[in-house]
Amino acid sequence: MQGSTPIRQGAIIWATAADPNGMRKRRPLVVVTADNEIGAAQEIAAVAITTTFREPLPPDHVQLPWDPTGRASTGLRRRSAAVCSWVVAIRKDDIEASGGYVPAPTLLEIVTRLSKP
Repeated sequence: MQGSTPIRQGAIIWATAADPNGMRKRRPLVVVTADNEIGAAQEIAAVAITTTFREPLPPDHVQLPWDPTGRASTGLRRRSAAVCSWVVAIRKDDIEASGGYVPAPTLLEIVTRLSKP
């Protein structure tokens, strides 16, 4: 795995994941598995990140910090949102890279939206 961010809740990881239509591609994801569960887990839960969304944001989307030069805490260089209804299970061995993290207030918003139907 490339990258230097430890795998913890809120980390941005890159892995190949299917979209809701079954199309698989390499994409960024936000780890949502609790830190105390990551160590022993074979798979971790992550929320997909998209750069394609409408305004106003749909209720299941949380806008993420970004900067065109990559200086945001997430490392994202394009306007992006976490899609809280799009949770994928990723084997730790399938994580291709990691880098950046979601700030605590934004992570709390993501985790809160996961628990709402």
